[in-house]
Amino acid sequence: MLSNLLSQHPNVHVLIDSMLFQKTKRAYEMFEKRCFVDRRLPDVDAPLTYLQAKYVLSIVMFWLLEIQYDMPFRDDVYGSWLPTYQQRIDPYPLLKEARTRALTLRDILDAVYFQLLGEIDPAVTCFGEKTPSNSLFCDWVAAAYPEARIILNMRSPLKNIASIRNRSVDRDLDAAIELYLRFYACLERIMDLPQVRILRHEELLADLEGTGKSLFAHVGVEPMGFRTEFKPILRKDYVGTTVTSDRDRKLGEAFDDKEKDIIRRRCEKAFRRFYPKEL
Repeated sequence: MLSNLLSQHPNVHVLIDSMLFQKTKRAYEMFEKRCFVDRRLPDVDAPLTYLQAKYVLSIVMFWLLEIQYDMPFRDDVYGSWLPTYQQRIDPYPLLKEARTRALTLRDILDAVYFQLLGEIDPAVTCFGEKTPSNSLFCDWVAAAYPEARIILNMRSPLKNIASIRNRSVDRDLDAAIELYLRFYACLERIMDLPQVRILRHEELLADLEGTGKSLFAHVGVEPMGFRTEFKPILRKDYVGTTVTSDRDRKLGEAFDDKEKDIIRRRCEKAFRRFYPKEL
């Protein structure tokens, strides 16, 4: 919802759930013969040979297309990305360019991003990307784009864990808490960076006007308030067309008192920093 609201600004467009950073990171690490959990950050400006660029591009294209071909069979909403990938991703111009000059990882990231974006209004000057898995290596993304402005949209651990459990197959509370804690531990690595703006979801719902102006100022465009009604840029079936607190309220009613006590105890650090009144 926040990504859709940001994209209502005439100078802003946010790419939603493209998985671009995740797949490029994996390809880069395979090329570097590293493991997925390697903590080193990328040298995005290091020149790549033609074969290195070809390797990274080939792996990225394979993973992105493989995921999107599989998605429609598992999720009608996520499957909406398939035509975008089929029609827009084209590695050949980049490979042609790599024969005449040394590309960098940043060149590849930028080029594939703008291929995915397609044709947009020339007024757009601020470009964003949102994929939940970015949280698991957010410091890598921040290192790849050190000039970028980052927005962390936080939600009460109770509601966040309820959302995670609702999406899981077995609806296991313990697994949902573990996943939440994994995401939170990763986000802790960037929370105090000066380019990061932390937004509590409740603030957004309570003050669309003020929150919109604050976030647009943060990313460097003319401040304007968010509107209750918005035009979805992707996944209308999921985000709808209206800002409402109904979903947030229902998530807050998902657990009984015993389950809430378990969540409060295991996620105490997050509660104390962002939601101390809920302890």
